[in-house]
Amino acid sequence: MSSDNQTYWHIQMHLPDGKKGTRIDSMPMLQEAQPVIGTGEWSSRQCEEFKSIQEGSIILVREGNRALALCKIIGPNYTSAQLESKYHNINYRNVEILGFIPEEDQPAPQVFSQGTLKSCRPNPTKPQWSYIHQLYTRMTKQAKITDTLDQQVQLLKDKKNIILQGAPGTGKTYTTAPLAVCLCNPSFTELEDHAKVMAEYERLRQEGQIAFCTFHQSMDYEDFVEGLKPELQGDHITYKIEAGIFKQICERAHTTEEDTSTKPHILIIDEINRGNISRIFGELITLLEADKRTGEGAHPIKVKLPYSKKDFSVPSNLYIIGTMNTTDRSTGSIDYAVRRRFAFITLKTDPEVIQTCIKDDAVRAKALALFKQINGDGTDDTRSFIATHKAGDFDLEDLKVGHSYFLAETLEALQMKMRYEVIPLLREYIKDGILQGKEKDEEYFADWEKGECFNPSVAAAATEASSDSEA
Repeated sequence: MSSDNQTYWHIQMHLPDGKKGTRIDSMPMLQEAQPVIGTGEWSSRQCEEFKSIQEGSIILVREGNRALALCKIIGPNYTSAQLESKYHNINYRNVEILGFIPEEDQPAPQVFSQGTLKSCRPNPTKPQWSYIHQLYTRMTKQAKITDTLDQQVQLLKDKKNIILQGAPGTGKTYTTAPLAVCLCNPSFTELEDHAKVMAEYERLRQEGQIAFCTFHQSMDYEDFVEGLKPELQGDHITYKIEAGIFKQICERAHTTEEDTSTKPHILIIDEINRGNISRIFGELITLLEADKRTGEGAHPIKVKLPYSKKDFSVPSNLYIIGTMNTTDRSTGSIDYAVRRRFAFITLKTDPEVIQTCIKDDAVRAKALALFKQINGDGTDDTRSFIATHKAGDFDLEDLKVGHSYFLAETLEALQMKMRYEVIPLLREYIKDGILQGKEKDEEYFADWEKGECFNPSVAAAATEASSDSEA
């Protein structure tokens, strides 16, 4: 069942006046090694409903109007003398905690009544259902993000080098930060808070564990590894050997007699395909392979650098994360020798990001509608603007406008995004022959600038009416 058609529940477990004069709080029940929810026997109807709620159902635990946690029911109803002695409820269900509710995500006043157990049937206009639905969508999305990051981290550990590829706006550069943080600091758990992720990222960068650079057409070996740099000394110009960013981070990652730690070091290369990778890495391409690394590699290799004449190797605790725009064909393709040494992860456009990140219902609805008209809904994309305008041999997914282009807090901000980011991008695609321009494009663009979807049937009717009046 789609979450858009899902029935939710909400429950208030404590007895308002307590039992035997004591107040019973719900939170300790959720903090058990195996979290539970429970009810008493004061209402036969509600007790029977509690017992019959299907496993897998989503339930909000609250105290009055204060939301405590969103849970999934994972077991049938049962009784427990041990639990009853602690919490005074008679019926219990085991639950999985999907997430505790922070202060900033509390419901508006009076959204929830003081009832004990109630269901919320699918209805976006009802504040109870809408509130729980938004929580559930966001939390499940975060769980997916965490699972995905775990997979990406494991791939990075195994391969040592990965490239995040995808269309513009799919979050490639954005993803490098939590990926780097997860690898460098496995104990970091606040991945849902991007500000905290970036604070930890900056700390690791300041300490030298993370380095960032961007490739471009004029980048070469001398900039990246080492080269001769001019230096003015009095009236004379001399040349000194200067280490590039790759050599610097490799040297930091290498263990020494004084420092035997093997903490991870990460080099992030943004727009990796915009440079000539073979020329920039030179002979060091071979050293990127996991088994050619010093430290843990089965067949470690050292080379003598051309300028310093010193032995050089790539340590096993250095990891490379690259990003690549799959739409950009103005640059050279990545050759097979380079591809063999990298694993490729494709980031796709994802409307769920829009669903979870935009809090305003009206803005979110318009953003999703625009996203679907331009990109498709993920099931039938053939009637989308991109699909009907596609030219050449591009993959449809590579041409979609990424979800980040649609993230806006207000209607005005969404209109600005459409006017100054989305429409110019599509115009550029048309100019470059990636998309094929059509007669009604300007009508599409005019409506999108207003934050509205273009309706061809309405436009056609308006044209006919205009023609009839002129006649």
